[in-house]
Amino acid sequence: MTARLAAHALVFTREQKRRVLDGATLAFGPGEIVSLLGANGSGKTTLLRLMLGFLRPEAGAVALEGRDLRAWSRRDIAKRVAYVAQNHVAPFPYRVRDVVLLGRLPRAGWLTPVTGRDFESADALLDQLGILSLAERSYTEVSGGERQLVLIARALAQGARLLVMDEPMAGLDYGAQIRLMRLLQDLKQKGLGVLLSTHHPEHAFWASDSIALLEQGRIAANGAPHDVLNAEAIERLYRVQVKTLTAPDGRHAFLPE
Repeated sequence: MTARLAAHALVFTREQKRRVLDGATLAFGPGEIVSLLGANGSGKTTLLRLMLGFLRPEAGAVALEGRDLRAWSRRDIAKRVAYVAQNHVAPFPYRVRDVVLLGRLPRAGWLTPVTGRDFESADALLDQLGILSLAERSYTEVSGGERQLVLIARALAQGARLLVMDEPMAGLDYGAQIRLMRLLQDLKQKGLGVLLSTHHPEHAFWASDSIALLEQGRIAANGAPHDVLNAEAIERLYRVQVKTLTAPDGRHAFLPE
């Protein structure tokens, strides 16, 4: 699939000479959801930022639609790949609606006037995420979980076919987490591809077509949820013993021993 974003054998070392990634390989494309699991400090965010071109690897390569990522302009990347960061602080107290409208810039440009259709599209995205009531609020005054939903709406406003999300569940209440999982499934059905990092194995099991486990700088396993995610894998990743509960539909949940 030529529209894939693919990282091959990435190597990256921090300034403290700590090897964060040591040959990590990962890819995703339209119409699939891939979840990335790993302990804090395992390099999940670094891997995502390398795949987006925000960092340069010491070795390995990233390709978008079969071309080296370095051959693309930032604007052309943004037309194809949207990013939801784990933490974001707005430099100005934009209204929530205006933050979402910023997502149209890669396609429209700075000088293109905002139209009524743009406002309608932004409000529709906010409504889809259950936060339309925040449209006139200052982005800096809403809660962390609400800001996360605003950033997701902004990413969707880009119109990209690929979506990279760094722990999108962070700060969301239980209901918002479930609604987001359902939204990701809807996006998949519409042909979008999603790569997300998460610390919630159950969410990964529920929503993903495949799950990748990041251990010691490498993707230690990558495959169908039933094949990859089990009590042994959880213990390896997080150093905690769990037992597995299986629902009638085959989904798994994990409880500490």
